[in-house]
Amino acid sequence: MNGSKIAFTGLQRQYKNLREEILEVTDEVLSTGQHMLGPYTKQFEDWLSTVNQQPTLTCHNGTQALEIVAEWYKEQYNNTVYLPAFSFIATKNAFMRVGCKIKYVDVDEYGIMQDAHAESTDLVVLVGMYGAAIQRQNGIILEDGAQHWCGNKYNRVGDICTKSFDPMKNMPCYGNGGAISSKIPELMEFVKNFRHHHHPQYTSVATNSKMSEWDCALMMIKTKYMDEWQNRRKEIAEYWRSRSKYKVLIKDIDTHALQKFVIQTPERDKLREEWDIPTRINYPYTFAPLPNATKLSKEVLSLPLYPELTDAEIEYISSLIS
Repeated sequence: MNGSKIAFTGLQRQYKNLREEILEVTDEVLSTGQHMLGPYTKQFEDWLSTVNQQPTLTCHNGTQALEIVAEWYKEQYNNTVYLPAFSFIATKNAFMRVGCKIKYVDVDEYGIMQDAHAESTDLVVLVGMYGAAIQRQNGIILEDGAQHWCGNKYNRVGDICTKSFDPMKNMPCYGNGGAISSKIPELMEFVKNFRHHHHPQYTSVATNSKMSEWDCALMMIKTKYMDEWQNRRKEIAEYWRSRSKYKVLIKDIDTHALQKFVIQTPERDKLREEWDIPTRINYPYTFAPLPNATKLSKEVLSLPLYPELTDAEIEYISSLIS
């Protein structure tokens, strides 16, 4: 097999499988003339609220979800925000842009932030790296759930959870999409107003941050397939993990969202030159020069993982890591 023909994501294959449903709902939405905050937006928010057991509102993307929470937190508390030293740059940028007081905490061997020893009103941002489930610790807990929100049977351990529907995620849209879930009423009222410029009074500085009605309609199609897709991801990941000679950064596969399949090896750069499959490094940097974060940034390597991989492609990738 020619590994270069394996795509890193399954977006094109997923579209091919759902094409008729997508075109039908696209025509329906565009024919109504309502492109924001319509019935499909409410349906999707209701679905998210149900599966997460927390009230949920959508916004434009996962980064803006973090930024909106940061705006609320700075206005309400403005205490220390604890961030993992190893994550996607959006985790850091959202809080830097708002001007929060940040402290970085090292991660464990699987990329999960260690105990921050926070005070009760500090904000502790926990990232489920690559899809890993997280454990609660002291403080106001914000789950940066971009990678893990659909794992662990959608169970939430945080006071707040932000989500991303970026095209690279388990439930991908074709543009941008995000959401915020929380049982904190004051926060959800803030989100409702802030994402729509405090319409209709326009009394405070805010922004425009909404998912389109079309994207929410597409998400409702994909809700029907999420269990099937997650089960397929688990089958693939379990098979590769059982055969891999490299360390696989999955501690508990039953609670993992399997957003990425990541191996760890000091031979990373050599393997990228030798292998003909597409790979990525998530992530080649740290937010602070802490030991575990630094080691991971130099050794992690992400392989293609999506439900639409064929059995032959799965076997080919398995042969590389065995």
